[in-house]
Amino acid sequence: MPVIDAPAPPSRPAKAAGSRSRHRRDILAVVAPLATLGVLTALVGVVILALPVRSPLQDCGTAFGFLMDGRTDVYGDPANPPQGATAADVEAANARPCRPRVADRGRPAAVAILGGLIVATTAAATEVGVRWRRSRHRQRSRPGSDQGPA
Repeated sequence: MPVIDAPAPPSRPAKAAGSRSRHRRDILAVVAPLATLGVLTALVGVVILALPVRSPLQDCGTAFGFLMDGRTDVYGDPANPPQGATAADVEAANARPCRPRVADRGRPAAVAILGGLIVATTAAATEVGVRWRRSRHRQRSRPGSDQGPA
């Protein structure tokens, strides 16, 4: 019985010289819009914090202002409601005063700000890293440079 050698696995084609730079260009094409999206997300969070919050009894102000000024909630007496409010309005405002309303607005704003800043910072660091490596590669590949190829 004759012995037949198994065919050799096909060899990988050599990488094109520009494939690495093309990969870096692709990364740079993604990180700039990603950083922009992160900044816009953080700005949306800031706008959410700047929107006014109201309860039937109290103008809470902005979520940021309420939290930073240390304002307190105003509770009303349902038996003696303020002018323009009913006993049901006072009971609803007492059940859910400004602090929970502000917290409901502040949590998503904080997530948007933090998430946007993380995305923008990561994208910026990636771009700086890619550009730094590119400049180091160019410096090393220049003829007559002090450093040889690594």
